[in-house]
Amino acid sequence: MAILVHGGGWTSGDKETDIVPVFALVATNFCWFTINYRLAPTNRWPACFEDVQTAVRWVKRHAAEFKGNPNRIALLGYSASGQLALLAAMSATTGTPVQAVVGLAPPTDLVADAQHRGGLENWFSMTNLLGWEFLDDETVAYNLTQNFQARLQAAGFACDLLMLTNVQHRLADWEKFDPNFPAKIIRWLNEKLPAK
Repeated sequence: MAILVHGGGWTSGDKETDIVPVFALVATNFCWFTINYRLAPTNRWPACFEDVQTAVRWVKRHAAEFKGNPNRIALLGYSASGQLALLAAMSATTGTPVQAVVGLAPPTDLVADAQHRGGLENWFSMTNLLGWEFLDDETVAYNLTQNFQARLQAAGFACDLLMLTNVQHRLADWEKFDPNFPAKIIRWLNEKLPAK
């Protein structure tokens, strides 16, 4: 089973428009669910994160209705939603653990990312999420993902990095750079999710 969380910088997008590239990864291989989360600036942090946790609990409770296994759930998210998916997986409590998580170009080190952008005042999506009014936006630097992987591994967690070279942030274009990247993610999910 897979829960897909749409991108959109915490401030835009929904489960119909900003999810298509993620949906294409799992549509024929998993029982999947998509969610809308509350968007900033109307709803500030932690509303979006709480919505992802609520979705995990709902899917676990209703897994049998969809012939799914509540102990075989993956979270997938792109960009800002990748951050939400990773955070939900890492801070799971009773009723919310998942067995795998895929973050596609997620901001994983918010402090370093703000520095990369020239300061928090230049990160429009984050300032909207947290309630500060500043301007501008850029994409996520690759070394932030490497730093995140290193910190997880140092803490004893498994963290694989599937790398695509010379790829821009826009997920919809990734297949132009590597037509096999969806198959690689499906293969990784099938390896990581328990059969029972």
